[in-house]
Order: sequence, then structure tokens, then C-alpha cells
Amino acid sequence: MSEVITIRACEVEDLPVVSRLLCETWHATYDPIYGAEKVDAINAQWHTPSMLAGRLGAPRSLFLVAQSGEALAGMAFIRVSEDVRSATLHQLYVHPAHQRLGVGKKLIDRVLVHAGPHCRLVLEVEPENLRAIAFYEAHGFRITGDGVDCGNMGAGIAYLEMTRAEA
Repeated sequence: MSEVITIRACEVEDLPVVSRLLCETWHATYDPIYGAEKVDAINAQWHTPSMLAGRLGAPRSLFLVAQSGEALAGMAFIRVSEDVRSATLHQLYVHPAHQRLGVGKKLIDRVLVHAGPHCRLVLEVEPENLRAIAFYEAHGFRITGDGVDCGNMGAGIAYLEMTRAEA
């Protein structure tokens, strides 16, 4: 049975739920890679409602949530460059209970519309997150580099850079 998913702008009232969604999704995805203690530390730094609040209304950005009934099933955050030639997909996460149901596709489709057809879209992904890499490759992204400070947040997390050239 497929769920009805609505994609909409994130609102301030959503932030505590988005924070929980991110924390639960990070534990499900990254505990096997980093361990629960490191994931707790990252969640405390990156995924608090107050940290997420800074993204609401940020210039040239879009903060989306995917809603399934009363539940938030996923989220995405993108920021477009000033020259509108490139954009960074900072986050796209789907709660484990809603994965493999088309939520991620709906979010990435909306992100691609927001970025526009002539925009180069870049993201960072954990090298061991093979499901995410496959998802992005299926949506036209290719690995174009790597680094060791994902999100420039000081956590020293390795990443692969993936890029989707303009359509």
C-alpha cells in the first residue's frame, strides 16, 4: 500500500518533529558506521530545533518536509548560490519507517524544480552509505570528489561529493 505524501515548506512548529526525525534517522543509518555515542554528539550539534530554525527563511533556500498523514516522513534543505548557477543540497533524509515508499523521490523532485534546469546541484554523502549513493545516482548524480569535513561542521566526517550537472 503506498502512502499519500505531501511536500510542503517547513514551518517553525515542525522543528521539534524534524529534529526527532533527523535524530532517529541518523541513529538508524549511522550507528553501524560511527557508533551511537558519536551519532548522539552529532545530533546534539547539528539537529537541534534551534540549529534548524536558522534555516527557516534563509536567503535563496528551501526547507521542505514530507508529510504522510499526521507524520513527518522526511525533510530536505537546499541553498542556491547567488549567481543561481549552482546549489547545495545540505540535507535530504527520510525516516526509516517511510523509506522505499517514494518519499525521497518526491523530495528530490521538488529540490530539482527549485534549483532549476540550468543549476549544478552538489551534495555530500557518507562513503559507506551505499543506499544513499545509489539513490542519488538513480537521480542523475555522479561522484565528483571527496573530503573529510562533511558540512564544514568540524566533526571530521569523510564524505563523497556528488554532482548533478544542469539538465
